[in-house]
Amino acid sequence: MRSVFTAFVLATSLITRPLVAQSRHPGAPGGDGRGAGGFLAEYYAEVLERAEELTTEWRRAWREDDLRALSELYLEDAQIVFSDAPTIDGEAAIRAFFVAELPRLGEIQTSLTDFDASGRMAYLYGPFQLDRRRPDGTMERISGRYLTILLNRQRTWSIRSQFFSLEGPPQALPPSLDR
Repeated sequence: MRSVFTAFVLATSLITRPLVAQSRHPGAPGGDGRGAGGFLAEYYAEVLERAEELTTEWRRAWREDDLRALSELYLEDAQIVFSDAPTIDGEAAIRAFFVAELPRLGEIQTSLTDFDASGRMAYLYGPFQLDRRRPDGTMERISGRYLTILLNRQRTWSIRSQFFSLEGPPQALPPSLDR
């Protein structure tokens, strides 16, 4: 009988006085009064900020031919796909691709036109453009659309997959633009 009385007293004391979280933040117990949309907006802002940091580092490493920094941005099982070439699959193949291609590639320019995220995954989509030195030494401009899939593992966002869809054949650059 004593345990029933103790439970009754404890239950009524919790009901009659507000919880600390409720008194500080009106709304749902433990909440801060925001609806689901507020939490979602905060999540998107956080992921977009991390994605921007990662792509800024990616462009910097590409521009400076920093193979080590560039390779570290990709997951071990990452893929890079160009619409006109075989898939580059895995850490060793990606590293070999950059060893061979970075000296021929100019700075890559990207713009973000679409973004979404859900849980541990996010994607970035938009146009890209880069200049590449041909085997004969002249330069050509490659442009198209890219899709980058990011994955969050152990609180770190990394590149899981990248797809580059070329829009038309590469365009020869005039010698005045040849760097």
